[in-house]
Amino acid sequence: MKHYSLYLEFTVFNTKIPVSLCIILLLITPQPATCAHKEELPTRAIEDTAIPIKSTILSLVDGSFINANAIEVMQYFKHLVVGIRFGTHNGNKRKGRYHLRGDYYGTYALAQHEVTLINTHGANAIRSIPEWCELRPLLQQAKQDFLAIADRFRVLLSGAKEYLVSLMESSCKARKRDDSLLLCWARCCTAADENDLFDKQVGSFKLFEQFCIDLSNFFDDLTISCPRAYAKFKARDRARREKWERIKDVMQNNSVIAENNQGAFMNYLKKKHLDKLSLADIKPDRLKSLAKDWASSAA
Repeated sequence: MKHYSLYLEFTVFNTKIPVSLCIILLLITPQPATCAHKEELPTRAIEDTAIPIKSTILSLVDGSFINANAIEVMQYFKHLVVGIRFGTHNGNKRKGRYHLRGDYYGTYALAQHEVTLINTHGANAIRSIPEWCELRPLLQQAKQDFLAIADRFRVLLSGAKEYLVSLMESSCKARKRDDSLLLCWARCCTAADENDLFDKQVGSFKLFEQFCIDLSNFFDDLTISCPRAYAKFKARDRARREKWERIKDVMQNNSVIAENNQGAFMNYLKKKHLDKLSLADIKPDRLKSLAKDWASSAA
């Protein structure tokens, strides 16, 4: 009877080497050093969709505490934060508000620059790099700009704050963002508390970006989770657009006010009367009457 050995061997450079020895050599041979950790920006792809919030609170707040006004506040809040992150429209492009070495940037572009500096010079040596030092006051300015926006909306959302904190927790949990700074910010009671939190916890543009992304995600999640409030918001928005188009048509085809005053008068209409006017109200005589009131108040 033949016996077959389990002894295996490789032939390397015409020399037979047992497999067991090959394995030992592989284990003791120094391996190439792994690449150092690289900083990366938090990302939110354009195609990301909102995640419905699962909470029993929603049946209580949808249409009451969270109404069309609250949805509008959140949408406008998001719009202003986008201005901080990417700049405001300047023709077909956006122009950032933070000046660095001859150009203007939003916080997203500055976060990209910050990450590049860290990956190029290393986290330990970065503090001595001039460009890094130039970014610090810009970060402080961005944080103050955000807090100024938040201060404007704190009163408007204060009535629903206790509900919002719980809903933020549910949103962050669904997105696996349980450690989000957004939750700490939501629990702040005063503007001084928010200032202190941002001063201590938001130490980089990368962290600022993550906070803004979490906030934007929450607003999107809450909006689709309140169908009654969102439906009322959309209906009001459609009505406003229809009335605004009618106003422009009447202004264009009738001598309502002197041409050099039209821009200022239309801004006045949009802020003071658009919600009050019905579509049937928007006629030449009615706009002429409002124009007289505006001219009297501006005199």
